[in-house]
Amino acid sequence: PAGAQITAVDYHAANHRLAFGTSSGQVGVIDILYASEGTGAESRIRGSAKSSGAIAVGQGGAPVEMIGYGDSGSGKLFAVVQIQNGAWKLLVFPLVQKQSLLGAGKIEKGEETDLTAQIAGRPVKLLVPQTGDSVLVADESGTVSYFFLNDGHLEKRQEFRPFADTASP
Repeated sequence: PAGAQITAVDYHAANHRLAFGTSSGQVGVIDILYASEGTGAESRIRGSAKSSGAIAVGQGGAPVEMIGYGDSGSGKLFAVVQIQNGAWKLLVFPLVQKQSLLGAGKIEKGEETDLTAQIAGRPVKLLVPQTGDSVLVADESGTVSYFFLNDGHLEKRQEFRPFADTASP
């Protein structure tokens, strides 16, 4: 979007996809496309980018600080940390594509869920697997929270502290 800066990225090298968040509170996906041209010594690889456009998230104009994105083709899920009035918010939403008699419809933003109250501390890392059906959130206390998308709603399945039972080196 005009005047906005990219403030968060999540790049998946396996499928050449980059999710981004902006200073104006929007998110989107850019597919990086590669094509070979020519043959033999004259062959070249050319890259191009195709954007899905931008989607407003949370409070309009509030910057996105962190982003996670998973896309299995049929399941697409965003997780973002957004700074709203000086406080962080953890927001998660799917992208949905409705079917009609004419085939697949436009991809649209699904219901946004605020998971802030279910996290012990400020998030430091978001992971959304390529299955697009869950979110892992690591917070500043070292706790990892696992949320799973079930019937269109995110439910907290597990919370744990990796290596909590081991001594520090």
